[in-house]
Amino acid sequence: MKNRAVLNAVILAITLLTVTAGRASEKSQLISNLDGGKPQTVVTYGTSLTAGGTWVSQMKEALNRHYAGKVTVINSGKGAMWSKWGVDNLDKRVIEKKPDTVLIEFAINDAYLPYKTSVKQARSNLEKMIERVLATNADCEIILMVMNPPVGVHLERRPEIAEYYQMYREVARERKLQLIDHYPQWEKVLNETPELFKKYVPDGIHPGAEGCKVVITPVILKALGITALPALQLASPFQEHMVLQRDMPVPVWGWSEAGDKVTVEFAGQKASAVASKDGTWMVWLEPLKASFDPRAMTVTSSIFNQQSAIGNVLVGEVWFCSGQSNMAWKMNQLPGLYDKEVAQATYPNLRVCSIPKDMFATTPQKRAEMSWQICNPESVKSFSAVAFFFGSKLLKELKMPIGLVESPRGGSSIDAWISDKVLRKEFPGFTEKLDTYRSITKKTGGVFDHRRKSKVHGITQRAPAVLYNARVHPFVPYAIRGAIWYQGETDVSKPEQYRKLFPSMIRQWRQAWGQGDFPFYYVQIAPCGYKGVSAAFLREAQMMAIFEPNTGMAVTMDVGHPKNIHPPEKKPVGERLALWALARDYPSTLLSTGAKASDLVYSGPQYTRSVVEGSTIRLHFKHVGGGLASRDGKPLSHFTISGNDGTFIPAKAVIDGKTIVVSSEAVVTPVAVRFAFGSADIPNLMNREGLPASSFRTDDWSPK
Repeated sequence: MKNRAVLNAVILAITLLTVTAGRASEKSQLISNLDGGKPQTVVTYGTSLTAGGTWVSQMKEALNRHYAGKVTVINSGKGAMWSKWGVDNLDKRVIEKKPDTVLIEFAINDAYLPYKTSVKQARSNLEKMIERVLATNADCEIILMVMNPPVGVHLERRPEIAEYYQMYREVARERKLQLIDHYPQWEKVLNETPELFKKYVPDGIHPGAEGCKVVITPVILKALGITALPALQLASPFQEHMVLQRDMPVPVWGWSEAGDKVTVEFAGQKASAVASKDGTWMVWLEPLKASFDPRAMTVTSSIFNQQSAIGNVLVGEVWFCSGQSNMAWKMNQLPGLYDKEVAQATYPNLRVCSIPKDMFATTPQKRAEMSWQICNPESVKSFSAVAFFFGSKLLKELKMPIGLVESPRGGSSIDAWISDKVLRKEFPGFTEKLDTYRSITKKTGGVFDHRRKSKVHGITQRAPAVLYNARVHPFVPYAIRGAIWYQGETDVSKPEQYRKLFPSMIRQWRQAWGQGDFPFYYVQIAPCGYKGVSAAFLREAQMMAIFEPNTGMAVTMDVGHPKNIHPPEKKPVGERLALWALARDYPSTLLSTGAKASDLVYSGPQYTRSVVEGSTIRLHFKHVGGGLASRDGKPLSHFTISGNDGTFIPAKAVIDGKTIVVSSEAVVTPVAVRFAFGSADIPNLMNREGLPASSFRTDDWSPK
């Protein structure tokens, strides 16, 4: 009997994939819009069959696997409710969600004796719901659903349930709406294999997870116009044109049916793994050598005899590029400045994987919308300018494929890039906000696409954890060499907090990736006329992160603008980040200049200590390179000095070897020196290699 039931289940699943009601052979409006790149919101509205039905979550998972990041599914069902309740609560539970598609089912409870609603009244309620939805959005797609027959203790519903279901069919036909009709298939199962019906509908009315998976969800997907859910899925970064990291183990992961043996083949290697109970699988490829040869990766399922092939895969160096708007700033946002570089950007071995800028999530996302692009004069226009100049410098010097994963978001705060778990543990001040995410997720699905101008429940790029969830987590643990980062402008007013949050973020990312202390190079914010507390305190907080292992900071004190938070000179920024990478991570590389990368001067002067010498203060530095210098040949600018009163006044600064001596006739007994400590100060101190010095101070007095 057990074998027979299993066989029947398989036959039933195959049969149901070919039998649906309404416009079964066509794409639904939902799928057509998604295929056209339009983000969609789906609301499911009905009884406990919807509210507690795992078919909703299964449908959501299927849609997200096909259209990651483009579709939001909201379950607005409620147990023990009927069509009159549906009319009364339509605004709050459906219309306010601004849906593009609504699935409605209430007939089973309309037929239930305690609620006894006549067929005529039930039809009136159903049509009211339809008309009100269309009145607010004439383009909204409405799909009616007829569910399973109730049995057992729910037999009192059976005598008249067919009349209510037939009414749904008539309304769908007359109004030319799509109908998904589950009843005939369920009736057949009930009559021919009652033991199977009992297995799939344990309480006689609510299909369980397996019943939904085998019967309901495949029918819905087929009716919507999606072929059966691909049994074998790869994580989002694994796409055509990708670059894999060389010289380290490479994880390849995805999802399939539990117990499925998945085999990955690439570059002569073959590795297999068995999908766990939750369907997750992961294999590890042995370290690969860099290669310009465009090869294919194949991924095969043993259960489904399904094979996926990914073409044009290179092996080289991969860097994760993130931050806020100065990292997001695209080449096409700098008209006239880098036209020559754009015209010459035919670099088939430079690849960029990007995620849309407006994706936020209240829970960690397994998948996200993204794609790899080959660099050419057209595609480069949409690349991050900083990332492009970083990557093209590495491409030139390393002479191997470069992959850049771009995932910045303008206007973002540092806490948005840190996981929920770490924020709760290390920064309990964020807990109250994080606690609101559960209800938001339940109401909305928790994934927000701000390309849609819809209400977002306070979830913005400045909400804690939401960017880590949507823009970092889907990439983890894709093998990378390291990360570059440009962010901090949003947090200028909170330097004390930034001192703790920024290094915590670096540690958390490294822990998530599981690659140890991978290189993390970041850009110090440029001078700009910020209001309130001086931006120098935020720059100082960024400088402090240099004490985290394997970090480096590119200084931009010479490219700022008093009135522009987005300085247009992105090339020196990207190339300064590349200097850190070349010198620290590729030291044996013979550069185009003929020198070794290990000989590069990769940082501007960094203040280390001060000594009071009578009426002067002597400042000591490291990373002086060929010597300290003035960028414009004029006396060193933007030095101030103070006595015990804490009042800083302009000072004279003179280079003396690898040190600078600072003094003022007005301060006989100096105590402290500050350099470039105004928000918009653009000083001239650099080393002879042209790399500027960061703002700094010798005191530790609280910001004023």
